[in-house]
Amino acid sequence: MSQLSRQELRERALEWQHALSLRLKRPIALTWSRSRKTPLSMRGRKDGGLDLRLHSMFAGADESVREAVARWIAVGKRATRACAALDAFVEVQLAATRPQAPAMQTRGAVYDLLDIADEVEREYFALHTRPAIGWGRSTSSARRGLRLGSYDPDTRSVRIHPVLDQVAVPRFVLAFVVFHEFLHHRYPPKRAADGRMIHHGPEFRAAELAHPRYAEVIAFERAHLRALVASARTGKPMSRLGLIVSRVLGRS
Repeated sequence: MSQLSRQELRERALEWQHALSLRLKRPIALTWSRSRKTPLSMRGRKDGGLDLRLHSMFAGADESVREAVARWIAVGKRATRACAALDAFVEVQLAATRPQAPAMQTRGAVYDLLDIADEVEREYFALHTRPAIGWGRSTSSARRGLRLGSYDPDTRSVRIHPVLDQVAVPRFVLAFVVFHEFLHHRYPPKRAADGRMIHHGPEFRAAELAHPRYAEVIAFERAHLRALVASARTGKPMSRLGLIVSRVLGRS
């Protein structure tokens, strides 16, 4: 997708507004955006007009794409052909401008994430394209909660919190966190009818619950969350003695 100047973008916006207003017989106000997650969105106005936000990739689209946008506005998801055409257009455009995954460290003091990722993919699913993976930031200011992993759909990369790279954390717990983030790659977020983004849909939840060690992982996290948070904040490793005692008492 070629880069357009601000003046060219303004001119293209006027062209789109005029064409869509004539096609739909209602006032259209168009604004270009840079949102890769929501490349198309609209909101009706009290005067009967419509505020339309399109990713700037649409500025250089041909007439067939403009017609598909008009059909989508008029009919919504029932315009299956138009929606399919728009999905294909957006996918091609995003692929051409997708940021590259940053170089990430995979070997930690205890665990190698490449070994974990190979194990997860081999045992649970074969991904068409596996996301890049690496350790994330080493510190955290959180006092109660902790994000153990994250998935970036733009760069298709997974980051795992380094607090899991210690002897006190069982390998199966780290493997499950990687499994969870890989599920985000397989089942990316979808927008619901009311506009909300659904990150853990039915397919995602079913796959997660089907994991053979799901209950063990949840029990471990509940029992040791405070210790994990403290370890992440201070950089000091968790006490293995405390974990052994809690297992003997049946708390994990």
